[in-house]
Parts: sequence; C-alpha cells; structure tokens
Amino acid sequence: KVTNVFKHIKNKFYEIVNLIPSLPPSPEDPKGEGTKHKKKKTKMNLSLLLFLIGILGFIINRKNIILMIISIEIMLLAVTLLILISSFSFDDNVGQTFSVYIISIAGAESVVGLSILVAYYRLRGNILITTT
Repeated sequence: KVTNVFKHIKNKFYEIVNLIPSLPPSPEDPKGEGTKHKKKKTKMNLSLLLFLIGILGFIINRKNIILMIISIEIMLLAVTLLILISSFSFDDNVGQTFSVYIISIAGAESVVGLSILVAYYRLRGNILITTT
C-alpha cells in the first residue's frame, strides 16, 4: 500500500519535471545528450528521494515530535534543492533568492517548533505524542 503511494508520487513528480523545458543543446553536443542533462536529472532524482525520505520519516515517526520536525525540514530542503536546480538551469536569480527565503522560513519554523517542544516537555515530562 505504501509502495503504491510512493509510485504515484514519483509519477506525479516526473509529470511536473517533464513540464520544465530542457536546456538548449550546447554546440559541442548538438543532440543534447551530454552530461548536463544527466546531472540535472540526477539532482532532481536526489530531490525526489529526499522528499520521499521526509514523507516516510513523518509517517513512521508520528509519536516523536523531534523526528517529525526533522522530517519536515528534510522535505523543505528537498523543495529548495529542486528550486535551485531549476534556477541554475534557466540562469534566473529569482529561484536562488526564493531559496534563501525558504531556508530562512525553515529556520524560523524549527525555532518555533522546538520552543513548543520545550513547553510541551515542561508540561508533560516527555516528548512523545500520545492519543490519550
């Protein structure tokens, strides 16, 4: 069941990636089969893998707040990596600027999450989320 969810996410990811126009071929490689395209796809696959690891970590560790926050951070960094790859592909500085904003917001989110965690620990005496 979980494998089907990951396959569905992977297929949707590739549909979105295929909407991004590819780089024009270089004069040295008129067919466009060079290493730049392969490296870009490898980095996009790394971004997908990081995002899936974040989702899986969030699903598996639903009772531990710290691991949930770390999983959310991994997902945010995967999205940031994908934005940076697209930004470098199109020689656009907007994506790089947007990535700095995402990293700043992720840092602020971690600070707020950890401060809530400290208050929760003082109240309950542990950091595990219980359903009772």
